Amino acid sequence: MRVVINPAYARLHDFVWRLPEVFEREGKTIYEGRNWLKVFEVDGLLLNVKRFRRPILLNRVIYTWFRPSKAKRAYTYASRLLSKGFDTPVPVAYILCSSGGLLDWSCFISLQVPDAFHTLYEVGQGPVEKYKNVFVALGRYTALLHKKGVYHKDYSPGNILYREERDGVRFVLIDINRMSFGPVSLRRGCANFARIWGSEAAFRMMAESYAETLGVDRARCVELVLRYRNRFWKRYARKYPVKFKLD
Repeated sequence: MRVVINPAYARLHDFVWRLPEVFEREGKTIYEGRNWLKVFEVDGLLLNVKRFRRPILLNRVIYTWFRPSKAKRAYTYASRLLSKGFDTPVPVAYILCSSGGLLDWSCFISLQVPDAFHTLYEVGQGPVEKYKNVFVALGRYTALLHKKGVYHKDYSPGNILYREERDGVRFVLIDINRMSFGPVSLRRGCANFARIWGSEAAFRMMAESYAETLGVDRARCVELVLRYRNRFWKRYARKYPVKFKLD
C-alpha cells in the first residue's frame, strides 16, 4: 500500500493509514455507484473520501506502470489548481492499494466543501434571467481557467459548484482527476461549455462573457459555443431525456 499525506495534515496520519480497513463500515455514504463517496469527521474536520472502483485489468497495468492513478491525479491536480488561484477541495491524502503487483483500488481524501455551495443543475433548469449573473460569471471564470492553461475534461453541472457572495459568484471545481494543463485554443475552449445545462439564451450569455474576458471576437465565440452545445445535447437526447429546454 502506498500512502501520500499532505504535510499540512500530518496529524491525520493514523486515520489515513487505517482507512482501507474501516472505509466500508464507518463514515457517511453520500454516493455509491461506479465509485464510492463518503464523509468522515476526524479531528474536527469533515473529510471527503472518494474510493475509485477497481480498474479493468488493462487499466490496472496502465495505472501501475505507465500513468498516474485517478487518486494520485486528483491529489496532484488539486494542488496545481490551488496554486493557480482556483478553488477546489483542499487535498489531504491519497492511497493506492495493490494486489498481485498491480493497482487494486485507490482513494482520494480532501476537505469537504461546505453545504452553502450548490451544483449548477438548478441553474440550468431555472429561468435564465433569474440566474443571469451566474451564467455571466461562469463565462468569465471559464475564460480565466483557460487563460491560465487549465482545462477540465468533465466540465459539467455536477462538477462545478457555486455560491453567490457579496462580491460576485464563487466557483469550486470538483471531480478533477480528468484535466489537462497547457494552452487552450479558442475552439477547444468554446467546446468546453458543451456539457453544461441551460437554454441557448444561457449559453449566449456564457459565450459573450467568455469572449469579453479573453478579448476575442464575440460573434465567433457565440457561434462556436452554440455549435458544440447543440451537437452534444442533440446526440444525448436521442438516448436519454433532457431535463432543460434545448431550444
